[in-house]
Formats: sequence, C-alpha cells, structure tokens
Amino acid sequence: LKLFAWGDAEGGQLGIPEVEQYFEDRPWVNAPVQLHVAPQRSAKEDQSGAEEILFTQVSCGEVHTCALSATGQCWSWGWGNFGQLGVGVSAKRFEAGQGDLLSKVLTPRPVHTQYFSGVPLVQVSCGGVFTAAVTGEGKVYVWGANEYGQLGRSPKELIEADTPQKLAALAHTKTVLVSAGGFHCVAVDSSGRAYSWGGQGYGQLGHTPLPRVLAPPPVTRPPRGEERADGVELLQHNPAVISSVSRLCIVRAACGLNHTLLLTEPVSAAARRRMPSDTPQAPVSS
Repeated sequence: LKLFAWGDAEGGQLGIPEVEQYFEDRPWVNAPVQLHVAPQRSAKEDQSGAEEILFTQVSCGEVHTCALSATGQCWSWGWGNFGQLGVGVSAKRFEAGQGDLLSKVLTPRPVHTQYFSGVPLVQVSCGGVFTAAVTGEGKVYVWGANEYGQLGRSPKELIEADTPQKLAALAHTKTVLVSAGGFHCVAVDSSGRAYSWGGQGYGQLGHTPLPRVLAPPPVTRPPRGEERADGVELLQHNPAVISSVSRLCIVRAACGLNHTLLLTEPVSAAARRRMPSDTPQAPVSS
C-alpha cells in the first residue's frame, strides 16, 4: 500500500518537508505526492536497506495527519500545537511566541506503543485538533485539545494532552470503532451501541430527548458563550449512549465539523448479534 498526500501544507500536515523549505507563504501542493516513510533507527544502526513502512489506514485532521501501519502503530505529523500528534509535542512546551512554529512535525513520527500498553491499534481518527484511536483489545485512547471535553474529561481538569490517554469512561466497554469530529467524538462498541461526547452546541451528540409527537428536529442556535440561549450546556465530557438509536445495531459512524452520521445493520442482523451465544437461533428460511 502506498501513501499519497496533497493540498494545504501550512502546518506540515502533508509530511513533505520540501514544501516548507521552498515556500514561505502558505505552501500547498495541487497533485498527489507519494510519501516514503522508513522505520526510525538510532544513529548506530545500519540505515541501508531499510524497508518502507506499510500503512493500512489514514486520517486527516484540521492541520495534522495520522496513519496506521500494518503492525498497528500510529504515525503522526503536522501541527502539534495542542498535542494532537501524541508524540509529546505542544506549543506550551516552548517559550511564549515560539510554540506554534516549533510544534510542527514535518515528517511522519511514530507514537510510542508504550502509551497503549504495547497493544497494536486497529483504528485511528483525527478530529479538529485532537485524535482518537482504538486498540486491538477494544480500548479507546485520546489526545490533543480538550476545550469541549472531547478527551472524555472535564476541561476544568484537563485542557490538553500531548500523549495518548486512556478513555477511562469506556474502560469496561469493548470498542470497535471511533470517529472524531471538529469538537466531538463517537464510539461504537461490539454490541453495536453508539456513544458520544464533547461539544454539543449544534446538537451533534444526539442526546436531545425525542418529542412525544412527530415534529421537525429541534433547531439550535450557534453557540456564542458557555451555553446556548435555552440553557443547554455546550459540552458533555462523559461518553453516553445515544439513546434514540440504542435499539439499533450501529456498524459505522462518521463525525463532521459539527454533525454526525451513523450507519445501521438490518434489524434481523442486529437482533442476532445481540442474542446470547448460548441461545439457539431460529433457522433461516431460503
């Protein structure tokens, strides 16, 4: 599998350092350029004959990029000013006025597997300026900005994290996929239940109670402060099941800047998936 990148390169999110060197004013690339990523080795190790890293999945954030290798390791590059790269780089680690520039990582850098207890990752998703990932054991890890609780913790407790943090609220849930949006996140567990958390100023978490009578979906105003005019809080840091679709079996989730989509299985398939393993299933007629 080959990796290609193109578009805006202002934050180094393409992984092409030459662009940053040749252009001073907002560099960009208008055609796909192949990236060649070799394993990182110490100066004492032989660099000759090193095979390229094979990637199986990629994800783009606002100004950063993550890719998952065939061995389940996350590689990241781009702007890491809020810690969204997960490699211990953020603007706050540098002197005032220098953080934005020095927190750029222009070439792919591996995120240490020790942060995930050595367990390979199966998926990674880049949000606006944060990242979420799922391990082979179904654990969710998050890093980057947390101003809307998108890391699953209150912003009063944690404003950002520049290395992966285990999402404690889903520690006892086997997660199979995650999707990061602009300021919110959605995860789906092995039973097909969807959980959401983070910013909800536009209703993107899906936790608005359903009306008793058929009516158009509730319309919310864009946020202007800590809460909307109707008193609804703009964030929810604790992951919660999206109750309105809890009886459906979710198989895919996608988060946009301020909206969310879910894809479900047919009802019959969902029922079979949630049926206890020791319960006999009815024969399927042809």
